[in-house]
Amino acid sequence: MRIWIENHSDLKRADVQRAISAVRKQVNRDFKPLWDTAAMLKYRKKGDPSPDRATEAIVYIEDEANIEGALGYHDVNHAGVPFGFVFTDLAEQLGEPWSATLSHEVLELISDPEVNLLAAGP
Repeated sequence: MRIWIENHSDLKRADVQRAISAVRKQVNRDFKPLWDTAAMLKYRKKGDPSPDRATEAIVYIEDEANIEGALGYHDVNHAGVPFGFVFTDLAEQLGEPWSATLSHEVLELISDPEVNLLAAGP
């Protein structure tokens, strides 16, 4: 799986790429050995080709939440492409790093790209 990260916020590209590098390290060092699955994280510029629904997902970083009180979320669009959002404004208000929400959404997209189809056993 490839997860594209696209910045629509006021964050600097270098800051976003630094966060992507840190999450990439977390995925490969900590997540992959336990879950036996991983993803390639890539920075995506606005206007790049759309992700392929069979093998890719996308996370958008935005300043303002489009859902009240959300730091981020993920879902699947009408074409079946998993996507996520990370919102920097609420994270800043709470004194939380937006990169923690990025990490959370990326790990959820890797472990459950079809969105919440996993359920606890008996």
